[in-house]
Amino acid sequence: MIACNVCGEYTEHKPAEREEAYAVIAGALTGEHQHDPPAYAGKILDALENAGLTIART
Repeated sequence: MIACNVCGEYTEHKPAEREEAYAVIAGALTGEHQHDPPAYAGKILDALENAGLTIART
């Protein structure tokens, strides 16, 4: 399960897919239907991956 400490949203899929993580992060950062949430989420996930980090279930 991936939980967002900012907005309280979560995804329960096993394993969580990248698109679902995009939605959680984008919603927390930009709100629904504002600007281009997938682009913001993509930049965040790319930065995490480039740093050698991953999103994992806890």
